[in-house]
Amino acid sequence: MSRKHSIQTLIRALAESECEFNRNGSLHSAETAAEHIKLKYSRGKRYADSAKAFIDRLARKRKSSWSGEPYQLICDGETQPAGDWLTMRLEALRSQ
Repeated sequence: MSRKHSIQTLIRALAESECEFNRNGSLHSAETAAEHIKLKYSRGKRYADSAKAFIDRLARKRKSSWSGEPYQLICDGETQPAGDWLTMRLEALRSQ
């Protein structure tokens, strides 16, 4: 699977996840989260030479420039960093 395809698949999985996205203390839909991460990718492609680099450089370590807080996903009542969720999805994709 190519880097671009892997990243697009991760973004699509996020959009379809039914998780909530906590950004700056406000909750947003999974679709909004995917759009936000997609925007980060479009602006920072040069930092994402692999799906893992995309997660590490553009998702995991990303914090709100406004609040300084890391992005969180709330899935099935559990809160976790967005980067952790994406890493688990990437591992699942690679194992298929």
